[in-house]
Amino acid sequence: MYSNVSAGPALHVRKERRKRSSMRTVLVIEDDPDVLDNVLDLLQGEGFLTVGASSGEEGLEAIRKHQPSLVLCDIMMPGMDGLDVLRHIREDEALSAIPVIFLTARAARADYREGMDLGADDYLTKPFTADELLGAVRSRLTRHDEQGHWYQQRLRDLRNNLSRNLPHELRTPLSSILGYSQFLLEVYDSADVEEVRDMLEEINRAGRRLERLIENYHLYAQLELAATDPGRQTTLFNLGLCHPENIIPEAAEEQAHLAERADDLTVDVEPGKVRMQDDYLQKVAEELVRNAFMYSQPGSAVRVSGNVEGEHYQFDVADEGRGLPEDQLDKIGAFIQFDRDKHEQQGLGLGLSLTQRLVELYRGRLYLRSEPGQGMTVRVQLPLAE
Repeated sequence: MYSNVSAGPALHVRKERRKRSSMRTVLVIEDDPDVLDNVLDLLQGEGFLTVGASSGEEGLEAIRKHQPSLVLCDIMMPGMDGLDVLRHIREDEALSAIPVIFLTARAARADYREGMDLGADDYLTKPFTADELLGAVRSRLTRHDEQGHWYQQRLRDLRNNLSRNLPHELRTPLSSILGYSQFLLEVYDSADVEEVRDMLEEINRAGRRLERLIENYHLYAQLELAATDPGRQTTLFNLGLCHPENIIPEAAEEQAHLAERADDLTVDVEPGKVRMQDDYLQKVAEELVRNAFMYSQPGSAVRVSGNVEGEHYQFDVADEGRGLPEDQLDKIGAFIQFDRDKHEQQGLGLGLSLTQRLVELYRGRLYLRSEPGQGMTVRVQLPLAE
């Protein structure tokens, strides 16, 4: 089944070598036996542990068995080709983080783009030199290690932010719910009908706020976890196509209604098609428009516009609120709110952070422009779907 290194000895060598050093296992999938032997010999000569497979099917089985540090894979193979192998890797949660470098004689842009969309980490076009191969392998392993450290730090930051801010933010609406409901229980047989209605509205408002906090927290945690899993990122990217002209206006009008500022809203969104799930684009629009209403005064304009620009669809949300100075724009992130002692603010400060995570997940960009006292414009750019 395997070339050059059999299953038994490969496992034995791996165990013995690890006692002396942190050896890395590289799995090579190549249907040309000469190329396979040459690549395995080269990697072994540089101190790597190696496993070889001569077909996509054998390679996928070997990946599941050996859990290599990196995979070198030919694209053009009979049966299961390299792109199919990559799909299986990225769809398997246990394998999805393994870096994959394609070895290919195909240099067509379409093939390159398809591989990158599926989550390939690099390409080497045949014929390649020994230095090019070793340089690509070492560079990819180093980058994978650095990403691992970055992901771990990101998760630590997430835990710290949640433990510091989440209890307070959840407790605020919960206190309103408990306080008003307790009062109603005490005076339910003698309270004025209008007074009861006012308190019930406050309970309902606090409940909806609590619901939104929980939903945003859950989504934010999912996105942070997805950021540590290339396979999950690729899967989400390949799910769904949507039309902004159907989603953005509806989300904007709903937020205007909730803010009781329907007359302040203007919407001009042109047709387009982007690769994003409907509910995610809806979430982006809701958060941006909600923030625009929250940080501007009733009677001031909130403008939502969208159009195709080159290879992107972009939409803007602009308000005439208090805006933010440049130093605060640079610090915007999850759980950060500014000047809470001067301005009434609610929520975890997740709105822009959630938007940025979702936009980045779908390979877009988010831009902020703000002048203190004159308002803010948030621009979202998303690649057009082919």
